[in-house]
Amino acid sequence: MKLTATILMVMLVASTQVEARNAMTVVVGYSIETPRSRDKIKTMMEIAKHNGKEVRLFEYPNTNIKDIIESCKTSDTLVLLCHGDPKTAMIFINREPTTPEEIRRDLRLVKSSTLIIQSICGSTGVGAGECQEMICKSKIGDKHVPTKLQKDRIERFISAFSNSNIKTYIATNSSNINHRDLVTDRQSGYKYKFNGNDVTIYNNMVECNMAGE
Repeated sequence: MKLTATILMVMLVASTQVEARNAMTVVVGYSIETPRSRDKIKTMMEIAKHNGKEVRLFEYPNTNIKDIIESCKTSDTLVLLCHGDPKTAMIFINREPTTPEEIRRDLRLVKSSTLIIQSICGSTGVGAGECQEMICKSKIGDKHVPTKLQKDRIERFISAFSNSNIKTYIATNSSNINHRDLVTDRQSGYKYKFNGNDVTIYNNMVECNMAGE
């Protein structure tokens, strides 16, 4: 699992641009074995608390899906750190599979919420152990151009959360991005429309402004 305070600060600032509900649900769907990774989660939660948010942590193995769904009903930010299946957009919480159909049916946050997906396989189009160069085309000039496979995978994840009252959707695999890199990468992102949503694909990150929110 890869997480940095810098990118989280950018994400959490984005999540405070709407009317404050002051609650963030954090789901860690697998065992965290290294102190470094635990420190990153601690930093993330401290940033959120500093921004005035109540933080509700569901960490493996205490990740009952019904409790998570209930917490999300009064949260304006959801952070997901789980395993995923790039081919189906299925996510695994405490080793239990949750399908895109179940997410669309059951998961609701408050209106205009923020979703942060961190290092879930397939959410940026690439799975663990896959060669990124085989999934993502090289940059043409200063533009990152995704393959159809990458776009298909990304769109399956976006579609899974289409009924969840998400306004700002962010998926990332990056752990080394700093503010300067983010600005540079934003200038070279691949932008297109998907089901009325504004999607931008970067090298290690996907942003989506969900339509209707």
